[in-house]
Amino acid sequence: MKKKKPYKSTSYSEIMKLLNSSKKTQDESSNLDLYIQSVLDEAMVTRQITLLEEKIDDTLVSMDKPLFLELAARYNKLRHRQQMLIEKRGHIFIKL
Repeated sequence: MKKKKPYKSTSYSEIMKLLNSSKKTQDESSNLDLYIQSVLDEAMVTRQITLLEEKIDDTLVSMDKPLFLELAARYNKLRHRQQMLIEKRGHIFIKL
């Protein structure tokens, strides 16, 4: 009497195909997670820029030059960061 194998006999090539397809799924999933994170990061920076613009407007009305210069420097940094996030999102989108 033959002993039955407790598992299905799978060839090496079938196993490799399964591993390869699961790796692609993981890579796509990882890229999608990165894309979503970059969209959220960009939204947060955009909100910070909006709030900073309001503060800058207030400093212009009150003619507070030192505070204006400080806020303008932060504004420039945030705009640069926003631009970097937009570029990063574009690169991730290409991978999807």
